[in-house]
Amino acid sequence: MCRVCEKNFPTAAEYKYLRSEAKGLLGKWSKTGNAAVNPQFIKDVVKLDSFRLTSGAGWGNPGHRGKPIGLIFRNPDPNKGLLLYIICNVMDYQMRTERVWSDLLVEANGWIGSYSRKAPPRKGMPGLNAHLVKIVSTTIRSGSISNWFASKIVSIASNNPTGHGNIYRIVGSMFLELLNPPKTKQCKQGKLLMNGKCALLGDWKRLWIIVRGLRRDNSLIRCLFERALSTAAAGQKAIQYWYDENYFDPKECELPVDKWVKDRWIEIMKSSSNLKRKGVAEGAKHLAFGHNVSPSIFDVLFIAR
Repeated sequence: MCRVCEKNFPTAAEYKYLRSEAKGLLGKWSKTGNAAVNPQFIKDVVKLDSFRLTSGAGWGNPGHRGKPIGLIFRNPDPNKGLLLYIICNVMDYQMRTERVWSDLLVEANGWIGSYSRKAPPRKGMPGLNAHLVKIVSTTIRSGSISNWFASKIVSIASNNPTGHGNIYRIVGSMFLELLNPPKTKQCKQGKLLMNGKCALLGDWKRLWIIVRGLRRDNSLIRCLFERALSTAAAGQKAIQYWYDENYFDPKECELPVDKWVKDRWIEIMKSSSNLKRKGVAEGAKHLAFGHNVSPSIFDVLFIAR
């Protein structure tokens, strides 16, 4: 059970604290100028990242906290809650987060049942609409979103028992089967991921955010994912595999990057202003590897936009 199950939803005060701490760390290490070589930087980030993952404080955002309570985390059907969580993550770009996780969440909740007849929530964005339609159609073909995840997790773990590259394989499965990427990326990047190789570094931010939440969260998202998986035929086996580092290593969860993250990373690391998003993700991966942590820990720094 998580705190939402106990009717103790993250508060606005917790969210404010998380943002304040993140902003403070950004300012501190931008001024210090030695984050890349100072072990204290990693300690600071790990501490705040742990708070975020165990408290669920990010869901205390007063601009949207009411809607995810009922429609996602306390949805009587955890499969629909999980599906809405994924859909909203995919929609969450080039628009205020507060609107996505409130107004558009409500629209998505009503749209799912008639997705073949009605336009998706974010109209006028054909590329995004194609992703949303494919997510729902794949879910329906699988019987439920948890059936799809359970099947993929068990198959990947069974066929690749060493665990190396399995997070990349699940990312590849999501990329190719839940989303609707361009054919060129399907051929090249999808093939690399399905072979357990790292790809899409600095690209497809929302995909990396979803997998980070599903694998590394220890609060609301984990509880939702476990409750949804528990309804699938192979669900219990999938849960055992998914949360076992020997099969799905969270250190393969890469840093989600967009322009905001890129610009802030350059400030902290004193990198070249010409650094591309891929270079940021590669830098995060290299720094994280040296400290045996997940590159996705650095994402906590970039909450305070």
